[in-house]
Amino acid sequence: WESHRGNLITCERYLFFPNARKQFGLSGFSLFDVGRDECPEKGMLATAMKVLTSVHKDYFDRYDALNRPQRVPDILQEHRKEVLAGVHIVFSHVFPIHTDPTKQPLWTLAEDYGAKCSPALTEETTHVVAAARTTDKVKEATKRGNILIVSPQWLECSILLWKRANEHTFSVGKRPHGVASRT
Repeated sequence: WESHRGNLITCERYLFFPNARKQFGLSGFSLFDVGRDECPEKGMLATAMKVLTSVHKDYFDRYDALNRPQRVPDILQEHRKEVLAGVHIVFSHVFPIHTDPTKQPLWTLAEDYGAKCSPALTEETTHVVAAARTTDKVKEATKRGNILIVSPQWLECSILLWKRANEHTFSVGKRPHGVASRT
């Protein structure tokens, strides 16, 4: 799908039945087990529908204004870029050492969704996406005091929901709300 990325909407895997969870090595109860489905207002299908409805509206608004068809992937990309507009990210201990971070999928996705990424802290840095609180970049960001330190799950959640997730829910060293520890 690499050559069609502009046409794609990333969706969370739908795991309603217990066997679906087991297939991917996930423990815990399925939605079927707990007798409910995803949230109709905030779930993945509702999110995808909002994006598609918005792109559809924009397509026809532009068609009416310009009297010619527009490229749907271009409109979708504009919407995608709005998700993390104004966010400047530095990654810390997220990618393997001795790899080009700009070639990593999470870096690419962050940029696809409007973030600016840098290998080092700058005056523009707004977020450090980190796997641990003890890294030099996290320590420097903490000293500065105006940089949010979040886990990679914050970025993944923002991408899936097509909106900037609450950073405090994904602070490094803190489990996301509603996620039980694995003991």
